Amino acid sequence: MRASAYAGMALALCQWAVAAPAVDAVIVDPSETGRAELRQVVSSALGGRPVLLAEDALLQTSELLIERTPRWSPQGVRIPGRDMQPVQRFRLVVSGSKCLLVHVNTDTRHALRHIKCQPANRQKRAVEPQ
Repeated sequence: MRASAYAGMALALCQWAVAAPAVDAVIVDPSETGRAELRQVVSSALGGRPVLLAEDALLQTSELLIERTPRWSPQGVRIPGRDMQPVQRFRLVVSGSKCLLVHVNTDTRHALRHIKCQPANRQKRAVEPQ
């Protein structure tokens, strides 16, 4: 019985070792379904708090930073004390054919089913006229 347990562990380690490495990625061909999924995943990672994301979030860079919305007094003065929480950092990566959103603060990974991404270094670049 021990031999089969060790064989199973060895197989699992081999599969883990050959898994595709995760590399920074950006979103390609964005869709409203993908944006909704991204908002939901980020909101869920932050305990269900609603989040506001820019339309171009993760299109140019693999990093997404989420800060609490500051509060302002009726006189237009920022109210201190709400900025005690650290910035929440997310990173879009591609591993094999899967797009994953990594919550850097907690090192949790969320698979994105409705978002198409590609490695950030393969971004389409406009060709400049010569």
